[in-house]
Amino acid sequence: MLKVLLGGEPALLVNVYTPNRDNELVAFFRSLLQTIGKNNLDEIENIIVGGDFNCPLNPVIDKRGGNMIPRQSVINIIEQLQSELDLHDIWRIKNPTVCSFTWSQSNPLIFSRLDYWLISNSLSDNVYNVDIISAIKTDHSAITIEFQDVDDKVKDPGLWKFNCSLLNDKQYVNETNCLLLSWLQEGKQDLSGQHSVWDWVKYKVKKYSRQYSMNKIKKIKAEEWQINREFQEASLAFQSLAFL
Repeated sequence: MLKVLLGGEPALLVNVYTPNRDNELVAFFRSLLQTIGKNNLDEIENIIVGGDFNCPLNPVIDKRGGNMIPRQSVINIIEQLQSELDLHDIWRIKNPTVCSFTWSQSNPLIFSRLDYWLISNSLSDNVYNVDIISAIKTDHSAITIEFQDVDDKVKDPGLWKFNCSLLNDKQYVNETNCLLLSWLQEGKQDLSGQHSVWDWVKYKVKKYSRQYSMNKIKKIKAEEWQINREFQEASLAFQSLAFL
């Protein structure tokens, strides 16, 4: 748990990774409630609880396959947590009829939504996007949440360091080699003294390298986003057909 300021307002961030057994789950959430109450954290208006709850809250739409009997003792304590802290399952609010899952196994074939964002009702209107996306090296999908209207302060560029991995990027190396001559000529034409020319060339290398890195990262993120979308669409199609 972490107490922070969001847009100048106090907020409580809680990351949970719960046990598997029902009795341990009930004890876990009771302990969580007690800890929050003991430290007067329940008085904070903005609370965000996220993580692996290891229990589908509504098996009818949050689970397919396996034992469909609700784990009522666990559901009851989670609903108590929601009631006492005024928390809502924001993904379900945004997707009231969608069946999408964050965990699956192949034998026997089971899909479950076990990972949740429970957030204060006061924050619901500021949620820009909440999603379930693919994740690597884990049997769970990732859950994301984005807020809008957050008062972000303008940050300075900070300390820039050259990313040495660019030296293994043939396109970057070739383009830089081609541009070095023109930068050197510009410096000799407009500046006097070798030190000034050298500083000018370093400035141009830094500016170009920084822009090249930003464009490269944007391209990688765009490709990653597209792959995630295609994977998610394929997963949803498979889930819808698996139990026909």
